[in-house]
Amino acid sequence: MSIQTATVGSANPGPPRYRRSDYDVTNTVQVSSVSATRQAVENLYVNQWPEASFQAVDAAFEFIEQLFAGQIPGYLGIDTVYHDRQHTLDNVLAMATGNFLGILLAVIAAFLILRSYRRPQA
Repeated sequence: MSIQTATVGSANPGPPRYRRSDYDVTNTVQVSSVSATRQAVENLYVNQWPEASFQAVDAAFEFIEQLFAGQIPGYLGIDTVYHDRQHTLDNVLAMATGNFLGILLAVIAAFLILRSYRRPQA
């Protein structure tokens, strides 16, 4: 999928000329948003497996949000500079564009990486 650049002054400007920093490489999914990334992954999942339950993947997205927000009892929120919420969601989306194994690996990887950044409250 290629991104077309807009012509200055055109009636239909099309997509932004440059990729927005909080969007994926296709400039269509806001990977700084858990809900937007979750929706994109769900769309990929449902298109591939229309009869399968999305419940476990949905729960993983909820867990990711809770980890970063500091809503897991006994732990502070995750505030790393590079492995932040956007980087995590960007990687989950990238892996999910593959197949079921990609979605499963994305969720497991995010869970394991984020677990290592948990900090107990004093």
